[in-house]
Amino acid sequence: MNELAPISNIFSTLIASREFELFNCTGTEKVTVEIGTPVNDVETVSGYDWRCPIKIIIGSKIINDRACGVDSFQALSIAMNQLIKLRLETIAQEKEATIRLYSEEYDFEL
Repeated sequence: MNELAPISNIFSTLIASREFELFNCTGTEKVTVEIGTPVNDVETVSGYDWRCPIKIIIGSKIINDRACGVDSFQALSIAMNQLIKLRLETIAQEKEATIRLYSEEYDFEL
């Protein structure tokens, strides 16, 4: 049985970005979220699926990740509606902070 190739985290062409703020008792820190173009390079047993790369930048720390889907729309949708939310909520919890957008607490349910 052939092994499938690992899923790449390589960032593709930037299609969207947004700057958030992490706010806690020690101050405010900028968080940049970048979304790359979905790429059809996830090897499966029956062909190829899609991945949508994301990059989260906090100071000098860069987090690369990706969401996968059966088509580009699903990969992009999962990246925007689930993966980014999960990553930002985890970062905020670790830093005992809230996520803000335009100086207001960000509601991920919108």
